[in-house]
Amino acid sequence: MLTTVRWVLGATLPVLCFVELVRRTDPKREPRWLVSVTFALGALAAAVALLMTDRAAARTGLDVRVSAAGETGALVFLFFVVAPIQEAAKVAAAWPAFLSKHLDQAYDGVVYSAASALGFAAVENALVLRAHPAGAIWIARAVLALPAHVFFACLWGYALARAKQSKRRLPIFPVAFVATIAAHGLYAHFVYGRGPGALLAVTPLWLALALWFVR
Repeated sequence: MLTTVRWVLGATLPVLCFVELVRRTDPKREPRWLVSVTFALGALAAAVALLMTDRAAARTGLDVRVSAAGETGALVFLFFVVAPIQEAAKVAAAWPAFLSKHLDQAYDGVVYSAASALGFAAVENALVLRAHPAGAIWIARAVLALPAHVFFACLWGYALARAKQSKRRLPIFPVAFVATIAAHGLYAHFVYGRGPGALLAVTPLWLALALWFVR
């Protein structure tokens, strides 16, 4: 019973953040049905991405944990497998919204990319906590991973919306996407790859997101 409550609550936090996102968004500019569909697609994308990374780990013997794969192995797996697959999955989930007529400003890209990331985080948190039914460290990791998903997705979301608007063919999105992968990999290295002490390095981002939601 407690195990079930644990992973359900882990998925609840991203859902609550999504509800707040919808509340703060003008429905005349961003239809709530489209924001909700993007959230659902993000959740589906998470299931596919996590399955892909699990299979990649099984075939290569690599792992995000330094204790299991060593420093080099963990970094290679994060930067060249985990981060690219996860960010690409979130882009795919937000893509229908980016193709719609409702995306006509850069801020719109932030809304839809955040919705995709929150759907992704809801499923990831549930699966991670279900796989690790004990230990407060895993709850902390799930909570701290949430702002990374949102913040990094908003970077490429904003860039993709700007690229759609721009008449000049500048590589705005590719540069932002590569930067997002690098930042995602580094952040995940501290959250999942190392011990409890490393979590202190990423708490400022979580606090910044919390302040944004309560202001």
